[in-house]
Amino acid sequence: FVPTNDPETSYRKFFDLNPAIYQSDNVLVYQLSGVVDGKDVWKLLPQVYTFDNGDVLQYNYDFSYNDFSIFIDANFNLNTLPNTWFNNKTFRVVIVPGYFSSDLNLENMDVLLSQLKVSNEQIIQL
Repeated sequence: FVPTNDPETSYRKFFDLNPAIYQSDNVLVYQLSGVVDGKDVWKLLPQVYTFDNGDVLQYNYDFSYNDFSIFIDANFNLNTLPNTWFNNKTFRVVIVPGYFSSDLNLENMDVLLSQLKVSNEQIIQL
């Protein structure tokens, strides 16, 4: 995540969806928040952080049928933060076909991938 002069692209990373997804599909983004007992811990975005002074920062995302973006939003100047908030962040993006029921477990990425029958070999690194 890097600052730009354009507020629409500042601290935002864009990715194309090729091929485009269907109108009924959904995109979910998870952030790697740590490792416990050798297993990755993933948290569904948005992830909100509140600082002692009341400032709020969040990692969030948006998507269309042709692309998606992951971004950092805050109620203060992000240039004041150390680089650890911007660098070496890992995210997983899951495209959920629209024909799946609303009974999916969206909070737990491992369970969701199992429900969608997605194996580690099918995960693409961007």
